[in-house]
Amino acid sequence: MSLLELRPEVAAFAQLMERELRRNDHKGGWKDEPTGYLSRRCGGELQELRAAIQRRHRERMTGFPPVDAEKRAALTVEIGEEAADVANFAMMIADVCGALKGTP
Repeated sequence: MSLLELRPEVAAFAQLMERELRRNDHKGGWKDEPTGYLSRRCGGELQELRAAIQRRHRERMTGFPPVDAEKRAALTVEIGEEAADVANFAMMIADVCGALKGTP
């Protein structure tokens, strides 16, 4: 499958993943990291994503704490960024294990 055939949602998410990777370029790469470390980091990012989802759900269901449109938008951005972080660590694990070799 070529990049031109990606679903719009997948292409947009891949862009979000790349933005998150570039934001963290100063931390170095992942090529030499053990999979156990990457897996633990992925789990930590998943906890952060769950927390952001819970905050959004709580606000939507109870209206508490009251959140204005700007804060709601920031929470939506945070959820996207945390989801991309989870996906990036999963991608790193696949890369380190050699699962991405030969893919377009």
